[in-house]
Amino acid sequence: MTIWPDSLSVKNLYGTRLNLTIKKIFDHQMARQLQHMLEDIRKHRDYLTIWLHPNIKKSLYVHWETDEGFKYHRLTNKANRAWLGRQNILFKSLDRDATIAETFKYTHTLEENKERFAYQWATNHYERSCTERLEAATQQSQRTDDDGNNSAA
Repeated sequence: MTIWPDSLSVKNLYGTRLNLTIKKIFDHQMARQLQHMLEDIRKHRDYLTIWLHPNIKKSLYVHWETDEGFKYHRLTNKANRAWLGRQNILFKSLDRDATIAETFKYTHTLEENKERFAYQWATNHYERSCTERLEAATQQSQRTDDDGNNSAA
């Protein structure tokens, strides 16, 4: 299905390449407008969607409330947006990319006390992973030391 009207074609004036560029821009803008319109409907902003027939709104609400695939994708997208926001805060405060351990600690500690984890499982996981990383680093440095001693002998 194409929504680009033939009467707006500029193919004869500027060529096919410009026509495709204009179509891409138009399609992108229309997709964004549709996305915003559906978001307005989903968030019950009725003053913006008064023109839409109530039966269509009802069927959309039913779909959004009952469709497990939609719920899953919506929650996944929401979590990803929150994760990116936390990454940006960490990046700005550290002036570098945060490590996985730093990100885990930032996301699982209390707001009022960044040294205390919110849940016991988070404390256990952080301590266990830090211990494992420390042991791995120690073993790596011992292998490096052993290789250096063997090559010197």
